[in-house]
Amino acid sequence: MPRWLCCCLLVLLCLPLKAESQTVRMITIGPGDAFWSVYGHTALAIDQQVYAFGYFDFSEENLFKAFLLNDMNYAMGISELSDELYWARHSERQFTEQVLDLPPAAVRQLKQQLDWHYLPENRRYQYDYFANNCATKVRDFLNQATEGALYQKAQILSPYSYADLTLPTHQQSAMRFGLAVGYGYQAYETISYWQAMAFPLVIEDFLRQHMTGWLAGESVLYQPPTGSWDLLYDHSFYLILLSILVLGWLIRPLRRHVINVWFCLAGFVGVVILVLWFVMPHPVADGNFNLLLFNPVLFLAVVLKRTQAVHLLLMVCLLLWLGFAGYWGAWYLLPLMMVQLLYLVSGWLQIRTA
Repeated sequence: MPRWLCCCLLVLLCLPLKAESQTVRMITIGPGDAFWSVYGHTALAIDQQVYAFGYFDFSEENLFKAFLLNDMNYAMGISELSDELYWARHSERQFTEQVLDLPPAAVRQLKQQLDWHYLPENRRYQYDYFANNCATKVRDFLNQATEGALYQKAQILSPYSYADLTLPTHQQSAMRFGLAVGYGYQAYETISYWQAMAFPLVIEDFLRQHMTGWLAGESVLYQPPTGSWDLLYDHSFYLILLSILVLGWLIRPLRRHVINVWFCLAGFVGVVILVLWFVMPHPVADGNFNLLLFNPVLFLAVVLKRTQAVHLLLMVCLLLWLGFAGYWGAWYLLPLMMVQLLYLVSGWLQIRTA
């Protein structure tokens, strides 16, 4: 047999082996500074090609309306692994890869499914912040690749609630405060690991702790420097608000004006809570006991003549809020509740001695 024919046959025999030796990685990118990146990002990489869900465009029409109605459309994208690592370094976000030990048939099926989803007619999907995001998409693909093993192991109860996983917002203090105000009791219920894997850092840790048989290796390709003021940045909005309210109390000439402004703002927030609860399709905002703290009745304490009955009613509402917060472990707004209670008690005493 001619030598050139032997070489051709050898190459042809090696082609299937090459196709089956593709490396599958789960990519986890840590929290970023932008509000849409505070919980990190998850993607799948096959060799050097990265498949990721969660692409959106700020220039799209009615994006804010779609967010309010929980009716957003996101898209799938493909990029190069080197580009993703470059942007992680540029944004100072941790970049971790976990190499998955999957059978060749599972790898082929996974790539076929991802390529099918990238077709123009299949690329877009209806986004949901807890049920259908970049991490849950990857979770579902990995569950299929592991023949349901991921789902079976993830049915155990986690130590987390949605509030536990979302309130630590990286350098987004106003967002953190808004979430704490807008969450109803469902956000504080303990969830399974399957549900918790809607968050990139949870699915990364779950694979590390509970799916070791499917992991061939793990490495951190980029570790950003630790910020010295991260804790202050994460709570700055809340600290500024509390400082203004406390200073308004201490500076007697300003006290009445600050109280009136705060009661109006808090009453307006209470109206927003009612709209989120009864009008908007956001389940985690239903049953929001913060309505007792941001009470629309606060308007009456400003607009109408102040009476002991109104102040007493609001103080009872705050004590009820304290009971609900204690039951659900929702202590983030406790300092605000104490300041508001101080305002109400002082006003009630002034009315009583007048």
